[in-house]
Parts: sequence; structure tokens; C-alpha cells
Amino acid sequence: MYSMLKTHPQITPSARAQHQDERPYYASSTMEVVEGKTATMRELAPPCPERLARLTERVSTADEALWDWPEDFTANGNKSKASLARVNHMIFRFSAKSTSGAHYRNLSRWPAWQDDLTPLMQDIVAPLGYANPFFPRVMLARLRPGALIPPHVDGDPSKHQAHKIHVPLTTNPDCWFMVGEQRWHFAPGNAYEVNNGDYHGAANSGKTDRVHLIFECLNADIQPWLDSQTGAPPASR
Repeated sequence: MYSMLKTHPQITPSARAQHQDERPYYASSTMEVVEGKTATMRELAPPCPERLARLTERVSTADEALWDWPEDFTANGNKSKASLARVNHMIFRFSAKSTSGAHYRNLSRWPAWQDDLTPLMQDIVAPLGYANPFFPRVMLARLRPGALIPPHVDGDPSKHQAHKIHVPLTTNPDCWFMVGEQRWHFAPGNAYEVNNGDYHGAANSGKTDRVHLIFECLNADIQPWLDSQTGAPPASR
């Protein structure tokens, strides 16, 4: 049984130190604008099998040192909570949405991974019908055997405005995801939008890792701080 008394994963000194800086790429308004967010859970377009297989292979053969860099803990303060003690991350993009004018960042992994991630995410969100989908948060999350993320709501309203999407890469039959009072098993080969503004949680009761690509999506054309023609943010100042 997973103990809530376990500490967060230890970070050992290594060459990862050179990647601790975060790369700001714009500041947005405090609140994002979303349309048509799911009330609980819904399936989106299935990921392109070839792109999904390429990403899954890359993640499954990645060196252990690629998980939980110091910048991941800096970007996401929740990583130090006991409930995430058996959860590891590779964070590519993140945002401090509680600030006055949410500050978004490309973290240092993003340039090396964006060619594998961006086309896959664009395919998945096609059913949303956005000409210019924008992805403010992108990460990989690995739930190790015994991991439990208790039901919670993702902070203040500014943190659950975007579409929140999970793409299973590896899993086992004893993994589940809950939204409200409903529970699902998310299977590889599919993509799921979940309502992170409702109580939600996850668990891995199996004997192997569960790895999800998790990202957020916004319609760039209705965000007042994004260019309506290109979907690009204004240059940082």
C-alpha cells in the first residue's frame, strides 16, 4: 500500500545542473478563455499510431536521469507533496497561472522533444476544431507501482481553464483515472480530455509503470494575448 509518509524522489548532482534555467517565452493575461470543455471525460482523436509509437519508444528507452530535473520541481511546486512521491515528470512547457499575468515557460527539454510532441498533439485536438491550437503546458508523468494521487481540484479557476488531455503511452490493467464519481481505465492508442476543474485522481495498483503524455490546449484565436493570425505569443519583454 502506498504510504503518504514517503518523501519526494531524491535529485542527485549530475550534468543535469546545466538545465536548471527556465526559458520564459511570454506573459499572458491572468485568465485563459476556453470553450466546450468536457464536463467529466471524453475521448478525442486517436493519436497517429506511428507518431505515438515513436514517442513511446523514445520514452521507454530514455535514461533514468531524464526524469525529475531540478527545473521540474521549480516549475511545479506540487512535486514536493507527499502525494507525488511515486510520480516522476519530464516537463517541457509550464505556466505560473497564479501570478498577475500568467507567466509561461519553455523548459530546457522542449527544443529536443518538440518535433515528436507538437504534430502528435495537433492531431489529437483536431476534433476541437481550432485553426490555431496552442499548448501552454506539456509534460510526461510516470506513476510508479503503488502510486496514488488522491482526488483533488487543480487550484484556482485560472488553472483549469484549458482543455486538459491525457495520452497513455504505457499502462497496466490495474491503473485507473477518476473524475467526479466515475472511474475509467485509460488505454494506449487513445487520447482523453478530463475536467481538472472537478475532483479527479489517479492510481497505479499494478506492478509496472504508467506513463502519460499530459498537455493543455487553448484556442489561440480567442485568447486576447495571442496573435489571431499565427497563434504566436507576443515577444517577451
